[in-house]
Amino acid sequence: MSVPVLDIPLRPSRILAWGLLLLYGITALLLIWPPFTLPLRLLLGVFLLMAAWRAWRTWQLLTSILRLQVLPESYRLVTTKGDLDVRVAGQTVVTPWLMILYLRGGGRPLHLPLLPDTSSVEDRRRLRVWLRCK
Repeated sequence: MSVPVLDIPLRPSRILAWGLLLLYGITALLLIWPPFTLPLRLLLGVFLLMAAWRAWRTWQLLTSILRLQVLPESYRLVTTKGDLDVRVAGQTVVTPWLMILYLRGGGRPLHLPLLPDTSSVEDRRRLRVWLRCK
């Protein structure tokens, strides 16, 4: 077992939660308000429910992540269901306000958004420096 270079405790993002609720709420209002025909409204409503279900499942996965451990060659996510070793699957987005890690573990991709309220300022700064230098 390798020793982590960085060990960052994570918590669920209230910014992401409120943003998703606002997005789906506005979308539902826009589906109800315009003069669409009933079949088109039903079809769009089904698509909205499917998208909301997928967002809910992703939100449950993101809230189950307790820690992000940066290893020398990969990452480890400590979840409520156990550890998950993941690797980088694509380009990582690094900005002062938002970091998105594109990871792959267990055969499926995971987009891990790290917003300002998911970890401490110092942990985010260390991770940002690690990602830019790697």
